[in-house]
Amino acid sequence: MAFEPNKNIKKALQGSEIKKENITQDVFIPSKNQIERERKKSYTFTLKPSIRKQLTQIAMKHGYNSDSQFLNDLIESIKK
Repeated sequence: MAFEPNKNIKKALQGSEIKKENITQDVFIPSKNQIERERKKSYTFTLKPSIRKQLTQIAMKHGYNSDSQFLNDLIESIKK
């Protein structure tokens, strides 16, 4: 077999982790009252459970009750 699932998986994955120190915090996240609203359409996409949990925590930290609204506002602020 080309891949042996029980052999050194932890070692292989440790090298691929992103270090938080390398990520700059220069993204402006607006408050939820600063952005104009347009009609919404539902979309489905997948996230890792740990990323979903982090998304919820970050959204709540910035005063959002809705993760999707937080993502909308974050993306809007980046494209400007």
